[in-house]
Amino acid sequence: MKTIKTLCLLLALLLTRCTEPQKQEVFKLNYNSTTYVNFNVSNCTDTTEYYFLYNSLFPFDQISDKLIISKDSVYSFCLNVSHPITVHFPDKNHRIALEFFLLPNDTLNIHFNAANNIKLSNAVTYQGKTASISNYLTKGKKYIAPCPRKDETVEDYNSSIDSLTQLKLKALEEYNKKESLPAWYLEHEKTNILYNGANDKMAQFDQRQAFFNQQMTKPDNMIQQLGIPVNNPKARYCDTYFWLLASIRPEKYDTLLFQKRDDDTFFNYTIDNMETLKKYLKKDVMSFFAGVRISGWLSSKFLNDLDNNQLSGYMQKVDSLISYATPLISDTTILNSLLAYKESQLKKVRKRVLLKKGDKAPNFYLRSMDGKTINLNHYKGKKVLINFWGTYCHPCIKSIRKKNMIFQKYNNKNLIMINICLDAQVEKWKELIHKNDFQGRHVICKGNWEKNLRMNYNINTIPHSTLIDEEGLVIANRIKTSESLLNILDQQF
Repeated sequence: MKTIKTLCLLLALLLTRCTEPQKQEVFKLNYNSTTYVNFNVSNCTDTTEYYFLYNSLFPFDQISDKLIISKDSVYSFCLNVSHPITVHFPDKNHRIALEFFLLPNDTLNIHFNAANNIKLSNAVTYQGKTASISNYLTKGKKYIAPCPRKDETVEDYNSSIDSLTQLKLKALEEYNKKESLPAWYLEHEKTNILYNGANDKMAQFDQRQAFFNQQMTKPDNMIQQLGIPVNNPKARYCDTYFWLLASIRPEKYDTLLFQKRDDDTFFNYTIDNMETLKKYLKKDVMSFFAGVRISGWLSSKFLNDLDNNQLSGYMQKVDSLISYATPLISDTTILNSLLAYKESQLKKVRKRVLLKKGDKAPNFYLRSMDGKTINLNHYKGKKVLINFWGTYCHPCIKSIRKKNMIFQKYNNKNLIMINICLDAQVEKWKELIHKNDFQGRHVICKGNWEKNLRMNYNINTIPHSTLIDEEGLVIANRIKTSESLLNILDQQF
């Protein structure tokens, strides 16, 4: 009870506190802005690849980029950042090791000590407007991602989330006493922590079904139980607030999303989600949320996964979403930006060159585990199955068992299976191959080979497979599932 009272008091402070002029300047959309990140690397003794990723809210997208360190130098990146964002930087084991904060039209300099024996979070120092915030995210923030236990009641889980929320808020306050974060960011992070807790409480029902096959009905007053306002303009730029809003839906989706994971289901869910939120959100927040929600359907990740025949039907569905949401988007700047973004994305996707049946398969020269160079010309006269995967990709690793079954079924039928790892985490690559007894020939990308193969083979998401005939011509590309691959192979043999 004490915990709940404390949370309520914090919420009251957040909602009644006067907005500082500096916050008004920071938290707004800056269209067509650019932000620079400079990694000043020292003590580099080997080539190492790192990824960094972040969520853009408007237009909504999950964006990643790669930092390849090969020598002491300055590595610069120019990012399109329309609002303040947190960038996640995983270590070599794909665990989030550090985070830094960016503002539109700003520059952050990161001094990176690349010596092998230094922990990543201790290897960086920051310079720039957001240096103190980035230091907090890297060294002061408490990262806790709880999942409900199978035998844990909803009430007990919610109580544990309240306790964890308190720990995070306390850690933030203690860090602020020592380092003095900007007041606008302190308020933003408190809001983010509170909505993170609320989002965890809502997400537990999907987690229980996914992990334990527990179908539990949310209480009728679940929104009220969260103890946090659903309509909160100050929270618009918090990822956790967006995910909370996106989870508020009619009860039928609690089971439907686990039964039918197709585009139609998710398009209908998007409309029903916004329809449900009409009774909670006022015009300014609804306008922003609807723009964010629909812009996500225009992400390059989705559009590039479609062939030209699929694109037309997909865009008809997007247009129906825009028609539904237009009365909800009262901010004409957001609406016009959404429509311009749609045209820009369509222009890009229509310019792409798709690798199709009958095309010559692009060649490559990649190193195998024993150091030999492998290229497609070595296998003329045989059918070749190429599986593109990554050491960071859980669906890829999960699919290895079925890939092994395919190898065993067709290995004696003039089929060569080449597994191309798109990242350069050599030790992790070798470990996963041995641990999973991954069959076939194995090669790994270094340098620009990942970029080249992604472009040449139209690889947007992995796992991704391509089947090539005896003459080096494409039989099928962009094969996404083991089931589809088996069907194609059965027709060939």
